[in-house]
Amino acid sequence: MLKFRFLGGVQLKNRLLIYMTGLILMSCLSVGITSYFIAKNALDDKGEVILKNGVEMALILIESKNNAVENGSISLEEAQEQVKKSLIGSKNQNGVRAVQNNIDLGKNGYFIAYSKDGMELMHPTLENRNVWNSTDKSNNSFLLVQDQISKGIAGGGYSYYTWDVPNSIDLGKKVSYSRWDENWGWVVTATSYMADYNKGAISIMVIMIFTTSVMLLIGILISIYYIRGVTKPLVKVVENMKLAEKGIYSSIKDINSEDEMGQLVLGFNEMVYSIDDAHQNLIRQKEKIRYLAYYDKLSGLYNRNKFKEHVDSRIKNGCSQAFIILMDIKDFKSINSILGNEFGDQIIKVIGSVFQRLQTENDLIARLSGDEFAAWIETWDESQITHKVDILKEQFAEELKKIGFNQKFYFHISYCAYPEHGFDFESCYKKATVALRIAKENSHTIIYKFKQSMAEALEYEAKIINNIEAAIADEEFKVYYQNKVSIKENKVIGVEALARWNSKELGFISPVVFIPAVDKANMTARFSKMIIGKVLKDYPALEEKFGQGLTVSINISPLFFFEKYFANTIITAVKNSGVNPNKIILEITEDIFINDFKTIRKIIAVLKRFGIKISLDDFGTGYSSLTYVKDIDFDEIKVDKTFIQGLSTDERVFDLLKAIDHIAKAYNYSVVAEGVETKEQLDMVAAAGFDIVQGFIYSKPEPI
Repeated sequence: MLKFRFLGGVQLKNRLLIYMTGLILMSCLSVGITSYFIAKNALDDKGEVILKNGVEMALILIESKNNAVENGSISLEEAQEQVKKSLIGSKNQNGVRAVQNNIDLGKNGYFIAYSKDGMELMHPTLENRNVWNSTDKSNNSFLLVQDQISKGIAGGGYSYYTWDVPNSIDLGKKVSYSRWDENWGWVVTATSYMADYNKGAISIMVIMIFTTSVMLLIGILISIYYIRGVTKPLVKVVENMKLAEKGIYSSIKDINSEDEMGQLVLGFNEMVYSIDDAHQNLIRQKEKIRYLAYYDKLSGLYNRNKFKEHVDSRIKNGCSQAFIILMDIKDFKSINSILGNEFGDQIIKVIGSVFQRLQTENDLIARLSGDEFAAWIETWDESQITHKVDILKEQFAEELKKIGFNQKFYFHISYCAYPEHGFDFESCYKKATVALRIAKENSHTIIYKFKQSMAEALEYEAKIINNIEAAIADEEFKVYYQNKVSIKENKVIGVEALARWNSKELGFISPVVFIPAVDKANMTARFSKMIIGKVLKDYPALEEKFGQGLTVSINISPLFFFEKYFANTIITAVKNSGVNPNKIILEITEDIFINDFKTIRKIIAVLKRFGIKISLDDFGTGYSSLTYVKDIDFDEIKVDKTFIQGLSTDERVFDLLKAIDHIAKAYNYSVVAEGVETKEQLDMVAAAGFDIVQGFIYSKPEPI
């Protein structure tokens, strides 16, 4: 036994009390100091993990907003401002953002975003300032912003520095985590004061000091009888502290005494509970981040990140054959416009629930964007794809009826095969996407398998798009005119203006090809103004050729129709040309009516007050045609050529044409039969009551 010579003259009783007091003191100090540093280190680590998780959540948010930008849902500026509002808060008139702490970074924590050259792209108070040369408040040689940017670009890292404490003259230790975002070129940083996270350790230290003082006081009064009773709790505390050092936070459960050692155990257990609770919170946060990273909340399906990860994993693990199938809901924007976004969300949920039935260990279905879904299928043969998809469509229809959706529901569908079309995710997905673009431009009843010719067609389309602006500038586009003939008078009473393009580089290009390309090139307004200008300039020559009173029809794109100053542009052009407005007919298709009906009526009313006539083109091929006939004051209806072509094969078409003629005359509209090519068709159209005909039987489109 350890002996102290200076205690040799002290009574055994007091000596035992001194030994016990010394033992208690040493034990309590050991536990207290160890607890303090473990708690402090754990809380410091927690703070760093929170900052890192915060940056990762911010990057996920930026990725989501960037996808929205690429999909054309919002502009880049709107997306970036939404990110700033979500991570910090709205900017007031003084340029300051009030920190809202939507993501908990501690009492004084906040997000920062730098450019590579040190410009503050996002900051509560220093936004749009260059802080490249900012230094540590206690070490002028440490360039903290440059350190954060370099670590962010290098893949992510922590920076430790000293900075002013808010509302105080003191300096405080800070830690930040930075990481580079490739989408926008931001170095996203989360920063906070270390004291915000480890102040709990100080409380533990105070508790332990208080507990030690109490135990010393009671230890002096306690008898030697309790020495053995004191040993057991201390041993338990030491053992559990060792477990805590290993990350195993276990409380002491078999000590029920209410004395000082019981209080020590209780304090230790409270400390363990606090640390374990913090640890569990971190786990839950990680799980939430993982869910957000890999799942689509609305549909309940996996998202694009998980889909890519799964495909990469299956290929790496030796999958021998599979298919990437893409399914895009046809006209989903129109469904949202007509039925509302909430009902659209219900449709997505229903589709997600049906797709979840297909999930297997290796087959995975994901929602890639608003209306696009993707499937990685290993359990089907290629010959089964059409049949399996048809079954899916039936299941969709059954489930959608349960929520009150009884309309026809279509998908654009494409697929590619692994390894036939590629040996990794990117190459396979890219080719499936090419096939989906072809599907969207063609039939929704066919499943399109990728072919190299599809990629070549899209490449050709890209060339066309790239040549359109120069073609407009070089006046490569010409206007041809096709006659509209009165059957009774056997006389040309009007013409339709049709654009033609003979490219210097690409040769003759069909309007079926270049008209959609004009829209995709965002040149619709400029192209339309050019064509209208040419038509108005040609009108005197047309009138001289065909006689006075001739009308000229001009096709109007839906995109041009909804330009802000569309009506004023048309009216100004007609005024400047000197052409009588009553001789101008603007042809619009039913595609226009997907948009705001009140706005459409207002625009048409302005044009008609000026004297311009309005024609409903391709009648019968869109949605709710009779509604538009009733509610819009048209001057003319043009029956689509598909009806005329059906006269010889379907007797009911003739009756339908008579009905259309009867309805039009009831509203005092002129009716034009398009695409009449044969004498038989001409006779049947006349018998149905039509008087105006346009088609090859009288003339092909030709220049003036």
